[in-house]
Amino acid sequence: MSNRFANGRKAFGFCDLCGFRFDLKRLKNLVVKTKETQIKACPQCWTPDQPQLQLGMYPISDPQAIRNPRPDTNTWYQSGVNALGNVSEGMLIIQWGWNPVGGASYFDAPLTPNTLVGVGEVGSVTIGDTGTPQFTLVEVLYTTPGTYSWTAPAGVTSIYVLCVGGGGQGTQSTPIAQSSWFQSSSLAGGFVAGAGARGTAFSGGSGGGGPGNSTFIGGSVYGGSGGNGANRSSTLITGGGGGAGGYLGNGGAGGNATIPPTAGSGGGGAGGATDVSGGGVGLGGPGSSGIASGQGGSGGTDGTTSSPGVYGAGGRGLFAVSANSGGGGGALRWTPNRTVVPLTSYNLCVGAGGSTAPNVHRGGNGAVKIAYWLPVP
Repeated sequence: MSNRFANGRKAFGFCDLCGFRFDLKRLKNLVVKTKETQIKACPQCWTPDQPQLQLGMYPISDPQAIRNPRPDTNTWYQSGVNALGNVSEGMLIIQWGWNPVGGASYFDAPLTPNTLVGVGEVGSVTIGDTGTPQFTLVEVLYTTPGTYSWTAPAGVTSIYVLCVGGGGQGTQSTPIAQSSWFQSSSLAGGFVAGAGARGTAFSGGSGGGGPGNSTFIGGSVYGGSGGNGANRSSTLITGGGGGAGGYLGNGGAGGNATIPPTAGSGGGGAGGATDVSGGGVGLGGPGSSGIASGQGGSGGTDGTTSSPGVYGAGGRGLFAVSANSGGGGGALRWTPNRTVVPLTSYNLCVGAGGSTAPNVHRGGNGAVKIAYWLPVP
């Protein structure tokens, strides 16, 4: 009589526990409480019968009570001073080598001492300052044109420096605008923000130079150039002033009757339209750029028909015998990491804006800002 089932040498099956496919011959039945089940498991899921599941299957007798016992009837002693005035460590006739919890009779304490006597102490923990240095932020502003001396305080080795060059005036007269600088006006060793050029009867003044206008060792340098002043449209129509440079972009160019002024970028001031000075730039860090005619950037003031924006804006063109072109805006440069030597003095200069009477066309003054973290004793 033939076998009704194939031998299944090459057959595969699926584990009843994890569902993965295996060769059928590798699957084994699980055993629960000594009984083989029809649950087939792969080698990873299969476990032997758990002995703890067999509790109660076999009779077990493990009595704890003793019939007719004879307990210890000796007198027990409490640890401490007993009635005889002797120091007793409590009742334990014999102590073995691991010092069990208990005590001994006063008369055999020298032979069986109880060394497990608790000893406590109430103390205090003081948590103090770990010595981490504390600092306070110090900001020094120079906004009046002139030359100054600044001394690095003790413990200060790196400072933030911001320079805004003076804006050019809207006429070819003098005095012309000045650059603002820290440490030196030399491009080789100083930190310089260029001034805007003055406008002439025929062409607008160029904006002051930006980040490429000086070199120094150490730190990163950012900023932007001032916007160019606009050419006059005719002998009767003046050009607008250029906007001050921004923290991350250039100031806007001035406009005239045929060319509209442009907005500032990277926080720079916008250029002014005909008869409008450029927008200035603030000293509080990067902000919104000037967009409309003469609007200041990064918190700087707006340029108008009677005054330039603060700081570094180019003046509008002057109309005297004939119209003049607008002046260029001053550049802005800043670095967060200018290396200094403590207790060393450094010169700096705030560049004046170009100016001559009448002052409606004058350029905006520049500025210098120094900031640093001062250690607190």
